[in-house]
Amino acid sequence: MLLHRQCHDVPLGFFFTLPDIKPSLGSKWVFTMKSNAATSDRVGMYYRSLSEAENQTIYRIKEQGQEFLELIDELGESDETRRAKARIEEAVMWAVKHITR
Repeated sequence: MLLHRQCHDVPLGFFFTLPDIKPSLGSKWVFTMKSNAATSDRVGMYYRSLSEAENQTIYRIKEQGQEFLELIDELGESDETRRAKARIEEAVMWAVKHITR
């Protein structure tokens, strides 16, 4: 079942569709794509269902990224550490995007 909700930031009468949500890996949530959703999803409104192995790999990537960020935090604040943390976050994002595409 697709849920429709009116958004306050768009003109009256405009509706968007919310994807189904299913729990995965304890408290983590994964959005799954409905079978009747638009096939050209150019802006990432819907996500395909991921296998358990893909979910575990994503979790490991994010977990190791978080550990690396915490290690960089121990160095203190500077322009270099802020840039390093931004690049770590970007690396995690691209790795997850590779798995979920």
